[in-house]
Amino acid sequence: MNILILLINIITILRFTCAQNDCDVINKLLGKKQSDDCCSEKGITCTNGHVSKIQLTTDKLILSDSNELGNIISSKYFYILPELGNLTNLEYLYLNGNNIKGSIPPELGKLSNLVQLKIQNGIISDPIPPELGNLSKLEELELFNCQITGSIPSSLGNLTKLKHLMLNQNKLSDVIPFEFGKLLNLEELDLSRNELTGSIPPGFGNFTKLITLNMSDNKFSEFIPPELGNLSKLETLNLSRNELTGSIPPELGKLSNLKSLLLNNNKLSGSIPKEVKKLNITINVMGNPSMKKFSILYIVIIVIAIILFVLILTAFRNLKKIHKKRKENESNRLSINSKNSNTLNNGTFTSSTSQ
Repeated sequence: MNILILLINIITILRFTCAQNDCDVINKLLGKKQSDDCCSEKGITCTNGHVSKIQLTTDKLILSDSNELGNIISSKYFYILPELGNLTNLEYLYLNGNNIKGSIPPELGKLSNLVQLKIQNGIISDPIPPELGNLSKLEELELFNCQITGSIPSSLGNLTKLKHLMLNQNKLSDVIPFEFGKLLNLEELDLSRNELTGSIPPGFGNFTKLITLNMSDNKFSEFIPPELGNLSKLETLNLSRNELTGSIPPELGKLSNLKSLLLNNNKLSGSIPKEVKKLNITINVMGNPSMKKFSILYIVIIVIAIILFVLILTAFRNLKKIHKKRKENESNRLSINSKNSNTLNNGTFTSSTSQ
């Protein structure tokens, strides 16, 4: 019995020690006292004595200028601490706030159990650390509207369990890494509103689970890869406001689940393929100068056809009226002739009687 009690005490002490180690990081992050129980803080979730979830809207936090730990948190900005990489049981990290500043610590690449990493609306001018490619369990990566610069690290291609990748509204540049072709479980990919260049990789045609693909507002050039026609589950394809050239590939007509196709403001030429027209979906190709001629010609033909139809219809009605008038005149003429004939016959009969 004494041994059992001893074991229980040891386990309790170990759990408290682990929890306290995690809380040391969280308390430092929030500017709290080291002795505070972080698991009772709003936005912090603990499981089995470990911090498993952090969900903070940082611009609503009351941050101290300094505390007994001498951490770097100020009342104006929220910094992502490298020590967060020590929370090895963390599964969910979500930080949202326009007061987030600094860089994304490479130490976050040590969070081997992380499933979701979301940092939104911050001021992070540094590049994405390649170490994030070590997060083998990651399913969602959202670095949204954070002013992140530099290129997309090729190591993100190692995140083969990713379902949602959103790097939109940043200042990312350069080409899309070839290694992205390994992200075969993607359901949503949003790279919009960056400064990405080069071509759209044909390997994207292998993302057969993809539902949303948004690559608008970049500097992508060259042709739209026909391989995108293999994305059988795709519902939204947005390639607008780029520098894409060539014609719209007819292979996009195979996208039977597509609801929206946005190709406006590029440098596309030709016309919308009949295969795509048959989809009966929302299509926007405005702002493609080389396609404008075809659009105007199409409108002119329709207008001429309508005018001709109206003229023919008017002529037909006029002919009908003329024919009706002629019939009326003929009828009137016959009626007058009949009356005149009766009058003459009556006159003859009267004359014979008198004699």
